[in-house]
Amino acid sequence: MMKKYFLVACSAALLALAACSKTKEAPTPGPGGGETEKPDTVRARNVVAWVDARSNVFGTYGRLNDTAGINRVLDTLKQVGVTGLVIDVKGSSGHTMYPSAYATQITTMDGKTITPGVDYVGYMVQEAKKRNFKVFASIVTFVEADGARKMGKLFDDPDFRAKYESIVCDVNGNRVPVTSMGKNGFVNPAQPVVQERVLNIVKEIVGKYDIDGFILDYARYTDIHADFSDYSKTDFINWLKTTYNDTEAEKMKFPADIVASWKMSGDQVLPNVTGKYYSKWLIYRCSVIKSFFEKARAAVKSVKPNVTFGVYVGAWYTTYYYVGVNWASQSTIHLMTSLFVLTGLIQTTVKPATASCWTT
Repeated sequence: MMKKYFLVACSAALLALAACSKTKEAPTPGPGGGETEKPDTVRARNVVAWVDARSNVFGTYGRLNDTAGINRVLDTLKQVGVTGLVIDVKGSSGHTMYPSAYATQITTMDGKTITPGVDYVGYMVQEAKKRNFKVFASIVTFVEADGARKMGKLFDDPDFRAKYESIVCDVNGNRVPVTSMGKNGFVNPAQPVVQERVLNIVKEIVGKYDIDGFILDYARYTDIHADFSDYSKTDFINWLKTTYNDTEAEKMKFPADIVASWKMSGDQVLPNVTGKYYSKWLIYRCSVIKSFFEKARAAVKSVKPNVTFGVYVGAWYTTYYYVGVNWASQSTIHLMTSLFVLTGLIQTTVKPATASCWTT
């Protein structure tokens, strides 16, 4: 995950810029022979550092697991021109970095422990605000278990795992739990209980902390081979009846009428031969994600209307339908199917903020 290294890379780049400024060329003479001060264009920008919890708190070089370390890092970031932080408050395990009524709090991982009695998120927000940083909270949305460490919500709660873990197709077309393939424990985004859990956590964070914005990360399907659970089958059929008045939908061969066969590309399972419902299946999946974004935004605004809502997304739009995030505004793209199956969806209320984050 590239943003793991964003904090270090951002700091290093800014330190380099700061160092260069000390050896800059002599200012250009101004009118009358005086020197004209060059504007400091670096420090005039908004520069946001993404603080990934696993890397920066529990990682080998993590420095944010005690209050002294937090203060040192924030002071350095302030000095080199950073103006805001994205604080990772719920990771891929499904555990939170703060005491939650809806999730287990994580305080120890890989031999690193947060200072006992300290609310990491609360302290980060408090100290960031003292330095006049803008503060954004981020959660890993539809991942509820760390597959490598065999830890997290899915491993803590067998009943939850049995009902809501994402079911994927392997290369032979078998429907299997995603963790059985050595992957992180994604859950099914279409499941109402899954969505309710996330929305409760969203509202809890917004209400609990003095943040300026909220960002959803990994608010998507695990990949193109998901989700082929029985629930998704039923939900898809009902969606076809409602959206297209498809009276034949119940007769579909699932999942063969969506993907008839699969192939491997590296370690990725991809469609080999697709069925008659494949394109509509893609529309269904991204309608699930787009609809959830609307609910999440409403949840944020219901608690604090002035808090900005955003979504971390990738720039590889031509393949983003693999994970169900190829929604777009109808004013821009209208129900079309192309080589990349860029299927237009329903009017969306978000607007672009950066190449990787949409906010409203």
